[in-house]
Order: sequence, then structure tokens, then C-alpha cells
Amino acid sequence: MPRRRAWTRIEVVVVIVVILTALGIVAVLLQTVRGPSQRVECGMNIHRMGETIQAYHEQHKSLPASCIAPGYATWAVQIAPFLQQDQGKALKGWDLNLSYYDQTAEVRAGQVAVFYCPARRVPGQLSTSGDVPPTDGLLANFAGALGDYGCAPTSDNVTNLWTSPDADGALIVGEVLEKQGDKIIRWKSRTTLQMLEYGPGRGLAVTILLGEKHVRPGDFGQVKFGDGSLYNGDHPASFARIVDKDHALAKDPRDSSQLNFGSWHKGICQFLMADGSLKVIEDGINPVVLQQLIPRAMPKEPK
Repeated sequence: MPRRRAWTRIEVVVVIVVILTALGIVAVLLQTVRGPSQRVECGMNIHRMGETIQAYHEQHKSLPASCIAPGYATWAVQIAPFLQQDQGKALKGWDLNLSYYDQTAEVRAGQVAVFYCPARRVPGQLSTSGDVPPTDGLLANFAGALGDYGCAPTSDNVTNLWTSPDADGALIVGEVLEKQGDKIIRWKSRTTLQMLEYGPGRGLAVTILLGEKHVRPGDFGQVKFGDGSLYNGDHPASFARIVDKDHALAKDPRDSSQLNFGSWHKGICQFLMADGSLKVIEDGINPVVLQQLIPRAMPKEPK
């Protein structure tokens, strides 16, 4: 029997190149398929949150607050009980009367899949630094679950601060009616859907409630970069974002953080409007135009 000729070095190299090329093509094809599907799933998450906010409003006759008060539950905690398919069960033990820091570690870490964009990360993420009481920055981090969406409390963070009752967005800080020590006994929201629907020149379909937060890959879990726990009302950049001429939509996940909205879906950013609809906006939009979709009432024309 004749002996089989061994492969030459060139033949081995050619085979390796062919295999790597094939793997590269497969990877590109998978990414091509995965990208649109993740965008659709993210949009479904936003749509679910819209349904949840509608259910919240139906029961409470008001919109959720951006946060009940600094250091207390954010909009995400408030709407969790209304999520369908028991999505919010991880936050079932949250006591709205107590601050973020007085919740159990288990409930602070409660994961809600709807609050994550699949293009960016998967549930299971916790804050790693900065979630500490402002009165004592020496304490260890009170880790809490993260999230990829933020509300839009104001269209003008200079005159109407996003942490102020004067903020002109749809979801703003709540009003504390009664407090005993650090325990909030009674509180109420300051906004309703009717305020948006009947505001002069406005409408539910043209008023932003929530959008995708811009967070760089290396900044995950850090309060100082706007990615602390989504549940902690002490740090507005963790649960809200700003839109104005100085806070345009991020065009790339690696863009510097400006407390702005931004997506990991190429070329666009997705928003929840007050009528529950999903609005897909190109990331190149003039931020001054986008800014007009934030206030509850039509901005006054400059003199």
C-alpha cells in the first residue's frame, strides 16, 4: 500500500485560514441576526413598562414619582408590583415607607429582567460603588440592582433642576406629606396623565416618560458614572437622564458620559411616550428638538 502524503505547512495554513474565515462569517451572521432581535426585545421591555405605568396610574390616579424622596424608592420600584407575569416579584418585599438603605440586602438586589436592555447586559448586575448614605461616605457600598432605563424629569436642568419639585417633566420627585424620623408615612405624586394630555399644545404621544440610559461599558455599577442602583433615589443619574443642547443622545456606547440618554442599538435610541407607545429616535437628532418632548406643558416662545 502506498504511504499517505503528509500535509505541507502551506496546506495547513490554508485550511486554518479557511476555518477562521468561515467562523468569522458565522459570527457576523449571528450578530446581524442578534442585533435586530435585541432591539425588538428592548422595545418590548419599554412597551411593558408603558403598560405597567398605565396600570399604576389607573390604581393611584397619578404617575409614579421619579423618586418618592431623595434616598427612597424610584419609579422602578413603584411600578414593579404592576409588572405582568410576576416580573416584579423580586421587589415584593420592598417597604416604600423606608429608605433604600433600610431595605434588606436581598430586596435591594432584586433583579427585574424588564429593566435590562439585552443588547447591553443581562440581569444579575449590582452596583459596585457609590450607593452609600450621603451623611456618611465612609460606609460600605449598599449594593443594589442596576437597570438600563431612566426617566426624563426636566427639559431645563438649570432653572428647573431634575431633583426639584419645579422640574417640568412627566415623572418628578414626590411630595412627602407625613414623616416620622426617617420613615415616610404618607406621600403623593405631583403629576398625572391628565396634566400631559390637556397641557397647552401638548399630548400623551409627544411627551417622553422614559428612555435608554447612556452608560459606557467600563462604567457599569458605578454611581459616579450614572450607573448606581436603579432603585436608589439618592442619585438621580442612576434612574434619570437629561436632554438639552449640552446633553445630546450618545452615538456610541464608548462616548463620554454626559448624564445623557443613549442606546446600544446602532443609530437610534428608544423612548417610552406617555400614551404607552414606543418611539424610536435617530441618535443624530438635534437635542433642542428632542428637548421639546420632555415638558408637561408646551414651552413658552422666547421673547
